[in-house]
This record gives sequence, structure tokens and C-alpha cells, in this order.
Amino acid sequence: MLSPGRLQALRDAASAAFGGVDVWVNNAGVSIERLPLWEQRGGRDLAAVVGTNLTGALLASKTAIANMLRQGHGELRNTEGFGSDGATQRNAAIAMRLEMQDGILLAWCNWLRV
Repeated sequence: MLSPGRLQALRDAASAAFGGVDVWVNNAGVSIERLPLWEQRGGRDLAAVVGTNLTGALLASKTAIANMLRQGHGELRNTEGFGSDGATQRNAAIAMRLEMQDGILLAWCNWLRV
């Protein structure tokens, strides 16, 4: 979910099959071994969690919102995944995702002048 072109292709295929995309759910995510941060091996796993769980959600939201504006309606949802269980890297990604959702909502309201 880190390719804007693939996200747009996904949206286009769904739109062609169903006549539009009324609800977009960001549910893609990765999880890694549930160990404390200081026991994690290397930085690649951490980068994968943040890359997919946050950057992927941002790129997907960008694609969804742009298309919802063109079609005049739509609903964006973001899921939390496994939830908060004490794993620092996952909790950080979840917190950033929640902040992202709040930021999108605030920007949307400001754009609409609600």
C-alpha cells in the first residue's frame, strides 16, 4: 500500500466494478514479533510497521479523499489492527494513525468551512 499508482488502480478497479467507492477502509498493516522495543532485532521491522501502518494509511487516505471530492461524497475509515498491547513500535504507529485521522478530519472541516 505504499504505491500511489497501485492505490489509484485499486480505487479505479473498485469503481469500475461497483459504480463508485462510497466507503474506503484503511485496514492494511503489518505486525512484528511482540517484544519490547529494546529486544527487537534491527530496524527493518520497525520501518515496515511505520511504513505500512502510517505511511500506507496516509497515501491511501490521500487517494480516497481526492476521489471522494471528485464524486461528491464518500466515507473514510481507519482501523487500529491488533490494538495496543504494550509493544512500543505498534503503539507508536497506532498513536500516529489516530493523530493522522484527527488531522485529516480537521483539514477536511477547515476546507469545508464547517
